[in-house]
Amino acid sequence: MKALSVRYPFAMDIALGIKTVELRSRPTTHRGELLIVSSKSGVDYYCKDTETGKMYEAPKGAQICVVKVINCRQATIDDAELACVEPEDIKEGMYAWEIEIQYMTEFVPCIGKLNLFNVPDSEIKENHDMHHFVYQFKEVVKPRSKYPYIAEF
Repeated sequence: MKALSVRYPFAMDIALGIKTVELRSRPTTHRGELLIVSSKSGVDYYCKDTETGKMYEAPKGAQICVVKVINCRQATIDDAELACVEPEDIKEGMYAWEIEIQYMTEFVPCIGKLNLFNVPDSEIKENHDMHHFVYQFKEVVKPRSKYPYIAEF
């Protein structure tokens, strides 16, 4: 399957179905399934269980979810909300990849690349349980970074 590296918090926004437009500097002719891999760079991302108060750190450099690429077109400022960015973040020459979440995956380590890359289908494991999805994260006492990105579930 084709794969794409995406930084947090955007990788998780895609997995949760919040982000349905991925902004890129290059267009794509790819349509169909696309594996989203969390980039090794970007912000630290945590999930907090509101029932137990436990905190979990999302893995970097791992498979996150599979989306379907529906379309690719020139981006406009109208894409800002669906891309989870501010309108001024959309620059001339950017492309809007329209995507739709298919399913979350097990967190399998995966080294990303700058462009689309291939991951063997046999290495991709579906996960349809949100709690199991989060409980794959490493439990932590407190965030390592001073200004972490924390989502509650």
